[in-house]
Amino acid sequence: STKEHLQMCGFANLVHSSSLVSQAIAAVIEEPKVNAIYGDLMSGREQSFDIRAFAQYLPQDEALPKELSFAEAAYRIALAGDISLLAWSVVDEEGAIAWEMNPADKVTPRPWTKEDRVVVVRRFCAIGDDMSDC
Repeated sequence: STKEHLQMCGFANLVHSSSLVSQAIAAVIEEPKVNAIYGDLMSGREQSFDIRAFAQYLPQDEALPKELSFAEAAYRIALAGDISLLAWSVVDEEGAIAWEMNPADKVTPRPWTKEDRVVVVRRFCAIGDDMSDC
């Protein structure tokens, strides 16, 4: 597969965009209402995807935790605004950074460092929008 070939060439952290498109099409075929969600997420008008340090979502005087669960991270990030946690960085067996999306175990804390990152979707309002709709 393309993924396996790229991994043999040393590319460990990749996004196979053709696969994502295929999965999105399959989801829309299975449930047409999903198309509105994809359209909203991908428009870039009201949402953006960000990769950031978790510390950016903490109050300025608060230290970075030494351990963090996905549930706590999601909660703390949501307190910072209309932001949802999608994934976080993990280091795989070979020392490469990978992304873990919506892990099954959301409550067990794991070690957290300043190098770790989170992937979020952030909702914002366009200029001129009614703030009650945002």
